[in-house]
Formats: sequence, structure tokens, C-alpha cells
Amino acid sequence: MLPALCVAAPTPAPTAAPAYYKPDPARLAQLEARRCTRLGKESALIQQRMAGFNRPYDLDKLRQRQKQVDADYARYCKTASAVATR
Repeated sequence: MLPALCVAAPTPAPTAAPAYYKPDPARLAQLEARRCTRLGKESALIQQRMAGFNRPYDLDKLRQRQKQVDADYARYCKTASAVATR
């Protein structure tokens, strides 16, 4: 006689995992527009700060950040109008 614990119950057939993430194109476009707006505002702020009185090491930091913002804008934003208007 076999103990009841040794008898395995049949396992159900595997099923496909439910899709938890369904991209919403409208929401993605909204987030992309928000990112581009923020990058444009940050770029304008950096330009404004660079126009004032600054120490050389502050200008170096601002130029470095400006390059990073420009690269992000070119990477994520479809139009380069904000970068070209400077």
C-alpha cells in the first residue's frame, strides 16, 4: 500500500502568461512631449545662466551639462528646432 503523499496529482497543461503591459501610444506620445519640453526648458536655463557672471569652473560645468542636454534632445526628440534656435 502506497502512502497518500507519494501519489502525485496530474498537473494541468501550461497556459500562456497574461499580458500585463499593453503600451498606450497616446500616453507614450504625451511622455515624449513632456521629456522634450523639459529638455528645452533646461537648455534655455543653462543658456541664461551662461550669459551671467560666472567663474571659469562654473562655465565648464554648464557647458558639459549643455552638451548632455543637447545629446538627449537629439536622441529623444524628433525635431531639432530648439537646439537649432540657439
